[in-house]
Amino acid sequence: MAEKSKKREKSGRKNWLKPFLIILVILMLAILAVNTFTGTTISGISGTFSGYIEKLGSSDGYPYDIVSENTENVYPSDSNIILLTDVYARILSPGAKLKLNVQHNYSAPVIDANGARFIIYDRDSKNYRVVNGKTVSDEMEAEGNILTCDMASNGSFCVASRSLQTASTFTVYDRKFNEVFKWNSSSDHIIDVALTDNGKNVAVAALGAENGEVYSKVLIFDVKSSESLAEFKFSSTAVADLHFTSKGYLYIVGDNMFTIIDKDRKEIKSQETFENGALKFVSVGENGETAVMFSKYGSDNTGTIKYYSYKGEVTFSFDSKSSVYALAAGKNKFAVYYGDETVIYNNKGEEKGKIKCTADYDKIFFAGSELYLCRTGRIDTFSSLEDSSDS
Repeated sequence: MAEKSKKREKSGRKNWLKPFLIILVILMLAILAVNTFTGTTISGISGTFSGYIEKLGSSDGYPYDIVSENTENVYPSDSNIILLTDVYARILSPGAKLKLNVQHNYSAPVIDANGARFIIYDRDSKNYRVVNGKTVSDEMEAEGNILTCDMASNGSFCVASRSLQTASTFTVYDRKFNEVFKWNSSSDHIIDVALTDNGKNVAVAALGAENGEVYSKVLIFDVKSSESLAEFKFSSTAVADLHFTSKGYLYIVGDNMFTIIDKDRKEIKSQETFENGALKFVSVGENGETAVMFSKYGSDNTGTIKYYSYKGEVTFSFDSKSSVYALAAGKNKFAVYYGDETVIYNNKGEEKGKIKCTADYDKIFFAGSELYLCRTGRIDTFSSLEDSSDS
């Protein structure tokens, strides 16, 4: 039992924002190298994290047993899920039926999905492909090694990469693959990009250093203008996630703060700050609703859990009295994995479902109305676990 608790404690520290942390570590090293003689210090940033699931296989319905290939991650895509392996990106239906197989040869593959559309890209190269339903583009190339991407619901997409001329750059394309906007960062390193649903506005978060301190800068653009609509700077903060909700609010999640930018794209609607490095988990639902957990007083697994609706409001907040190992945000609901059980709450914090968990899960997420729970060798659903407990 003690061994199991240690395992959960370890996984609880490792299962959020793997892609962001990989980029962040690389950028931190780059900034440190540039600032070796200026005394730059970096604090409050977590270490790198390992993957979620090791194997992939086939199954008729859930639970889905994983028996071959190395799996990089699992993503929601409408009511379907995407299993990303070292060879394929596989779309599975709610009944675990194979709907699409996209082959790749990327050494560090990542996916950004929005509904039935997604981008699959390689962080070790310039290469990426765009998938729209069952249509798969030819392989395309960014200016340099890709840092991050974002897909809008209308088919527009954004690709951020390294650049030979500047520190980093990003380009926005419409759904016909025409370039509509480009921005170069001379010294700061791009961490994340986000598009509105209609692709008309884009936000970029970049990491830099000044006077020995790390900062994050967020700029918002109209893709028809090279002048930014607004710029926000956050000292001693590393932005972990940047996204627009379906109502047009921009959510900025940092390692020690949560900021909401109003729909006018120019002013801060609300902002909450926490201890440095306190962010433990963040989960974003299909409409931009967000569940976050910030630790308190240096605790690894307990702290404050907040649920932000896609309308720019905090609808519920509570202090966890039990250890938390994963969060999942859904439309008007969220789920918390406590280790021995998983509980689904509505947006008011009222308990709506609970299941006992006898396995160690590394990731949970909503796809449509279903909650998926991922562990080594298997993907369960809340419904399948309920059914097995009833039998």
